[in-house]
Amino acid sequence: MQEILSPTRSADAGAAAPGLRERNRRETWAALYEAAAALAEQRGPSAVTVDDIAAQAGVSKRTFFNYFATKEDAILGFREPRLSPESVEAFRTSASPIVDRTVALIMAAIHGSTDAPNTGGRRTALVRKHPELRGRLDALASQLESLVAPLVAEQFGVEHVPLDAPAPRSPEQHRATAVFMLAGTVVRFAYKTDLAGMAAGAEHPALVDALDTFRDLLKADS
Repeated sequence: MQEILSPTRSADAGAAAPGLRERNRRETWAALYEAAAALAEQRGPSAVTVDDIAAQAGVSKRTFFNYFATKEDAILGFREPRLSPESVEAFRTSASPIVDRTVALIMAAIHGSTDAPNTGGRRTALVRKHPELRGRLDALASQLESLVAPLVAEQFGVEHVPLDAPAPRSPEQHRATAVFMLAGTVVRFAYKTDLAGMAAGAEHPALVDALDTFRDLLKADS
């Protein structure tokens, strides 16, 4: 589990120009996120426009759309989830249990969707105060499913059936669905029980504790 949940991001310290470009990209992303979140906190999301966010961040509207698809994405600090080739390869080749690997893959997708992983508390507060943001968060979660669940089904040698599809499932498809849903529940449990740790980047212990908790429960009921 340790190697699976270790950070997969890397930087080429020997390449000065790419390092500068990446730093500039992250600074622009952070400026847009901070502007969007602060404006939403002050006015409410419905009173904030993309033009407002871009102006507050000191960039053009065109630059905004290079970073975020919607104003809600900027307010939440998320973009469409993505998986690096390295995280997919780690999932496919690791000897760790399938649930552990799927938890790690979900976390990799979350990491790939934000440059501000330590803002969970702020995001949660915004969604609680402004429930209209929940719809966009749910849409991003569906995109995450479309990335991760097919890779889980692949491990069972079957095609992925979406969670909300009425199509019949084979026993292996049922197992693949159960693995994905259990892994998602583990991740949510870790955030619920240790938001401070997850938000601070100390997510590995919280995830391990969550996995152990669910394993103990399943053993106790067997």
